This record gives sequence, C-alpha cells and structure tokens, in this order.
Amino acid sequence: MEEQQLIFRRLSKESYQEFRRKQLRLFGEILENFGIKADTARVNLFTNLSLTAMVVRRAIPDTLPLFVPEAADETIDFQLNAIVDALEKLKTAPIP
Repeated sequence: MEEQQLIFRRLSKESYQEFRRKQLRLFGEILENFGIKADTARVNLFTNLSLTAMVVRRAIPDTLPLFVPEAADETIDFQLNAIVDALEKLKTAPIP
C-alpha cells in the first residue's frame, strides 16, 4: 500500500488530475451501466465505497491485524450487499 502512495506523490499535478479524471469516468460509467444517473457526488461516493471494500479485503490480516481474518470474506460480502442496496436506492432518487 505504501508503494502505491509513493507513486501518487511522484506524479505531476497534471498527471494526478488526469488520473482523477479517468477514475471519475470509469466509476461514472459503471454507475451508468447499472442505470444510475452519475453526478460527481454519486461517483465520488461509489468510488470510495468500492475502494474501501477492496482495500479492507486486501489488508486483512497483514495490515489490519485487529480484524478477524476468518470473517474477511463475509465482511466484504456484507459491504458489497450494502453498496448494492444503496445503489438500488440511487436508481430512483433524483440527483440533488
């Protein structure tokens, strides 16, 4: 994880902004493919929720030793189900 952080620190401001633009487009397209209108706030939330699940799963047990490794898969399943439930609500919710 630290290596990835170092990569971002070494990017130029322009390269970092380009990465963020592409990230926004990728996660926005994922939302749109699931029938969810994607505005910046929704894409940012979906991005963070998705990345949180990925980071937590990868970090158990090495980086997050207080987590229970035997429950890692069930924990992520729960998180993914919560994300899916939230996305279902966004399908019908107007963009603020």
